[in-house]
Amino acid sequence: MPGDSIPELEVRFPVHRLLHGLYRTVRPPHLASPVLCGNRRCQAEGCTAHDLCFASGMMFGPVTAGWMSDKFFKAKRFQMICCYFVGCIIVLVIMAFIPIKVMGLPWAIVLQVLAGLFVLGINGALFTAACDFGGRTMAGTAVGTINLFNYFGSGLQGVLIGGILTVTGSWTIVFASIAGFMVIGTILVFVTKE
Repeated sequence: MPGDSIPELEVRFPVHRLLHGLYRTVRPPHLASPVLCGNRRCQAEGCTAHDLCFASGMMFGPVTAGWMSDKFFKAKRFQMICCYFVGCIIVLVIMAFIPIKVMGLPWAIVLQVLAGLFVLGINGALFTAACDFGGRTMAGTAVGTINLFNYFGSGLQGVLIGGILTVTGSWTIVFASIAGFMVIGTILVFVTKE
């Protein structure tokens, strides 16, 4: 953003295109710094180092959630989903109330990686839980139903978050609202445990 005192960095990744594709459209503008990766397409679209960090976390979220679920919770998914929800809530609250200029670029990058890890970790665990619930005969239907609500929620959240941001002009309120919905999600997952 103009006037930010964040130093410009150049990021070069061998898997740049994969990461760019994963997180090209969902970047919170208040976390965007003038850090461009050097790719002309990214410069045109405003891709920042934060984009790459969020997507890096997203790549490992489902793997770590699955492994931790199997290793520590005896393949019970709800505990892992609750843990990742709590992780998301903590990251969102920090992002909502501590400005990037105060926390600094290194901590902002760490939060972006953790946000990606937790968000997609929840998704991976939910899809696996759907297979568990559906069993051998209904696994496809269960995953399809979860996917239906996943995309319905994705479309609805764009309208809701856009509306909140338009009315309030505050990313703090947006992140706090999302954290509130995640608290509700955590409670629902805990109540409906396997």
